[in-house]
Amino acid sequence: MDQEILDLEEKKKKMRLQEIESRNLNTLLIINSWTKLIDTPLKGVFLDKPVTDLRRDTIIMLTDETQTFKEITDERIAVIFGPGIFYSEFAVDHSGNYLDDFFEINGVCLPLDILGKLYTSEKIYHSDKIDATITEVSTIIPFHILEQPRSVQTYVRGIISRNVFHPNKIAFEKFNEHIAKKSSYNQTEGFKIMSAHPLWFNKLLLQQNLIPRTGSGKQAYSTAGLGSVAPYVHKLLPIIFPDIAKENEQLERISEITKQYLEMGIKLLQKWSAI
Repeated sequence: MDQEILDLEEKKKKMRLQEIESRNLNTLLIINSWTKLIDTPLKGVFLDKPVTDLRRDTIIMLTDETQTFKEITDERIAVIFGPGIFYSEFAVDHSGNYLDDFFEINGVCLPLDILGKLYTSEKIYHSDKIDATITEVSTIIPFHILEQPRSVQTYVRGIISRNVFHPNKIAFEKFNEHIAKKSSYNQTEGFKIMSAHPLWFNKLLLQQNLIPRTGSGKQAYSTAGLGSVAPYVHKLLPIIFPDIAKENEQLERISEITKQYLEMGIKLLQKWSAI
């Protein structure tokens, strides 16, 4: 009887794996530190107060696809799309008290040399058998490994939990809480892109009407870990997409990834990582 139960569970895993592979829910991307990735010493400003200590500035994203394009300067730029958040933990004084903040994002724009750092930085873990990579700046985990045989999972689970999930526990909780809200990743709000593009370096690009406001109603154009929150996404989009139809198509894919994660990905990830 026990063997029959194990066989049944294995069949269920294979079915879920086939479903994952047939959908857009591809990879979990964690960028450990945005400022370190783009190599800037800037800690940012929060509510008009300079950030004195930036403990975390992490991106968590469910990636779909990466699009590349060439600037008129011949520099190649890449944009990674997918639902995600930019999470920061920081202090604005020397009292020892830390605050946290996060922004919804659905894209990360990087010159190709910075994109390459996600894959070529010094590796903490990499295996040709298991398609997961942990470097000093990022972690890339394909969802299909969550349904690998138990012996394989045991081999990598400890490494990934210790280096990825445990240090980013709060960020993952924020992400899971946020993505579960019906109002999150609304297509009508368009793109919200973390940018290291030379013209919009270290900025979160979004629509003017989405600039956050303080309690007094004042628009907040800065936050911890970012140079600014800027209403310039409309300037970047024509460089990436040939027409509005392609923009909408990408936004629809992001919405579909969100649904797929809520339907099956979030449970797999929570069970696998015990977060």
